Amino acid sequence: MEKYIKFAVTAKGTQTLSLSDVTLIECQTTTSTHVHYQVAQKAVLDHAADAGQTIRESLQNAMVALHQSDWKQTSADWIPPIAITDVLVSPL
Repeated sequence: MEKYIKFAVTAKGTQTLSLSDVTLIECQTTTSTHVHYQVAQKAVLDHAADAGQTIRESLQNAMVALHQSDWKQTSADWIPPIAITDVLVSPL
C-alpha cells in the first residue's frame, strides 16, 4: 500500500511526499534536507538553519511511524519542528 506524509510549506500550502522507495534522508546543508528515492529522484526541503538536524530526525521518525501503522492508514500529517519554506522534487 502506498503511503504519504503531508506537511505545510510556507506560502505553498500542504504538500505531500511519497514514502515508497525512500533510500536516504540526509541533512545536505544546515538549510536543506534531502529525501532520496530508488528511482533516481530526490525531494529537497528548504528551511531555516537547522544545525541539530531536527528536520531530518523528525521526518525520519514520522515516516517510520507511518510505515509501522495499520495498512489502512495511507497518510499522516507531519508537523516539522522548523517551517519548511520550499520543496522541490527533481532527478538526481
